[in-house]
Amino acid sequence: MMMRLLNVIIIALLLNSCTVAKQGPIIVGSAINGVEERDVEFVVLNSGEVVKGDVKVKGFSGGKIEVDGKIIPTKEIMAYQKENRYLRRVSDGDFVPRVIKGRINCYYAMISNTYQGTSPLGYAQTKTSTNYYSYIQKGNNQVPVTLDANVFKNMISDYKPALDKFLEYENLSSKEKRKKGYLIYQEVVKIYNNQ
Repeated sequence: MMMRLLNVIIIALLLNSCTVAKQGPIIVGSAINGVEERDVEFVVLNSGEVVKGDVKVKGFSGGKIEVDGKIIPTKEIMAYQKENRYLRRVSDGDFVPRVIKGRINCYYAMISNTYQGTSPLGYAQTKTSTNYYSYIQKGNNQVPVTLDANVFKNMISDYKPALDKFLEYENLSSKEKRKKGYLIYQEVVKIYNNQ
C-alpha cells in the first residue's frame, strides 16, 4: 500500500513538472513570413542605415553582432536579418522574430525556462515553464510594444472593417473568446494589412 501511494505521489509530481503560462493575447506565425527579402542578411542601425553582409551573432544573448568581420554592439542595432529571420528590438530590449509583415507588424517569442531541484520526498525534479510573448508595431518606425487589446484597438481604429471585426470579438462572452483564442488578432491584422 505504501509503495502504491509513493507511485501516485511521484506520478503527480511528474505531471505537475511542466507548466505553461500565457500572458494575454498572442499572435503566432512563421518567421519566414516576416523577412524583408529572402536569403539576404543585413543589420539595420538605430540611425536607419542598412549594412548588408554576412551576419554573425556573437555571445549567448547576442551581445555583439558581426557583419563581414566588423563588430557592432547590439545597443547600436535596431534590427537584423539572418537565416531568413528578421529580428527587431522590441520594447523590453530583446530581439524578437517578426512573424507577420505589413502595415501592422507582429513579433512572437516563446521562452522556456527549465528548473531542476529536489521534490519534498527527495526525488530529482525538473520543472519547465513556457511563456509566450507577442509584440505589435504599426509601420516600421515605432518600437514594437507588447500586444494589448487597448493598444491593438488604437492601432486599427483608422480602418473601419478591421475595427468592426475586433469589436465583434470584444462583445463575445468570456467562454466564446476562449474558443476563438488568438486567432481573432491574426484575422484582424490580416484585414488591416490587406486594405
